[in-house]
Amino acid sequence: MNDLETATITSLEVAEMTGKTHYNLLRSIASYEKHFTELNFELSSYFQPSTYVDASGKENKSYNITKKGCEFIAHKMTGIKGTEFTVKYIERFHEMEQAISRQKVVEQKQEKRELPQWTPEEIVDWKLNDLHKRLQKIERQEEEKPKIGRLQRLVPKKKTWYDRNKSRIWCITRSRDMELKELYHIILEECGRYYNVDGAVDEYRRENGRTMVYPMDLVEEYKELQDIADQVLDYFER
Repeated sequence: MNDLETATITSLEVAEMTGKTHYNLLRSIASYEKHFTELNFELSSYFQPSTYVDASGKENKSYNITKKGCEFIAHKMTGIKGTEFTVKYIERFHEMEQAISRQKVVEQKQEKRELPQWTPEEIVDWKLNDLHKRLQKIERQEEEKPKIGRLQRLVPKKKTWYDRNKSRIWCITRSRDMELKELYHIILEECGRYYNVDGAVDEYRRENGRTMVYPMDLVEEYKELQDIADQVLDYFER
């Protein structure tokens, strides 16, 4: 429910708008209240019992009337009086709507002023601190991976992994509409989740005096990586 739906004007103001005495307006509302009760309608959405203090200090009965309540009263009126009241209550609620909107703008500006204003230097420090935390996390993850020494080198090699799986590889790339390099990338990425692949590449270069011609040559060198590659092929064949 928005603020305008809960806004009200007093029965004193409505009486003045309609040209009725306040006493007669209260009598009309009392009859409406009786009907609402019999029909099990919610009175507070239209008329809310209240009081006011007159010039003598006496407390008297009144109602706070919602926009729906004013519409209800307007429907009961006819002729020029009904038109006059309709225009007046519409203008009155329009004024309240504008006041509510202005107040919200003021509150929003106040909230913005209360937000912490960071200097460019503080923003840079925050970003650097966040980057440092990310790098530390990556370093910990790399340290937790099994070292290259745990990999079992295939010596001597008899039949390459590619030779054994050539038909499977081509069937997968055709059925999945996948490029060969895309499949190889997925295999190497999966190997990197469990083993220090960069370390394996460095060891290969040290031992052979050259870098690998193809990234997948790494899988040909180590049994554990071939096991992972087989699992990737199994997954795509499902």
